[in-house]
Amino acid sequence: MLTTRIISSLILGPLVLSAFIFGTQEFMVAWLMLLAGISIYEAVGILLPAFEHQIGEVALAEASKKSHLLKIRLFCFAMMVAIFGSHALWSTSGSFGVLVFVLLFTLAAGVLSAGDVKLAAGRSFGMFVALIYGTLPWMIVWELSLKAEHSAWILLVAGITWLNDIGGYFGGRFGGGKIFGTRKLAPSISPKKTWEGALTGMILGVIAAIIVNNSFNQSFGSTAMVVCMAVFGGVFSQVGDLVESTMKRFAGVKDSGRIIPGHGGFLDRVDGILFCAPMVWLIAFYGELMGL
Repeated sequence: MLTTRIISSLILGPLVLSAFIFGTQEFMVAWLMLLAGISIYEAVGILLPAFEHQIGEVALAEASKKSHLLKIRLFCFAMMVAIFGSHALWSTSGSFGVLVFVLLFTLAAGVLSAGDVKLAAGRSFGMFVALIYGTLPWMIVWELSLKAEHSAWILLVAGITWLNDIGGYFGGRFGGGKIFGTRKLAPSISPKKTWEGALTGMILGVIAAIIVNNSFNQSFGSTAMVVCMAVFGGVFSQVGDLVESTMKRFAGVKDSGRIIPGHGGFLDRVDGILFCAPMVWLIAFYGELMGL
């Protein structure tokens, strides 16, 4: 399992980063829409049956029907294209208006397509959360890709997230219970995660951020600013992992999918990025406004 995980990372990591580094802006929009589409595909598969079953009291087999999920996935994909496309092509005010309309329209579609109140609530919530979770973080990734040539900011986010993930895996596996003792981070959500792993990941994430910053002649800011991004970005990266684990536990599934050998689903691999990227963008944006 570990060997498969490593091989998958060594193959997919450079391919994904190459797409960001060498792709044109037009390619980037299409590429990020594809990633958002995959995210929505898996998020709907996790959340919709769970919400319809838990809230709408629909039989799980009925809520999980492929034909039913396909309709919802296609609808959410179309809504994502409207949100992302307007954000990439139009003014800020125009894209904000589309975002608000589409989110409200999604809630309305979930309500109006259901036969009773409980199912309406379950379906609309499932669609709404899947659309937000699968779309908005990738819009922030798009914004980060525009901040510098060759998507340098994406390399920073990837370095922080992936090193947090690697440190969490090996720090928890070899540190937790053998060197420092087992201190569970969130036992009810992810029993294998430890504070030792979280700390190891945080340290490696900071080191990765400093290396990336120095490689680009400190174009991301001072060392203190980059360390701040790495610390808070790393925290949110690990929170993103826990959020996705919560979603899977709520739905009663082990993985978000089976698209990546050794990792499970696509969301299992990018859950940290979906939370790290907005935090890095937030610190960078307000840091620039304050002249830091």
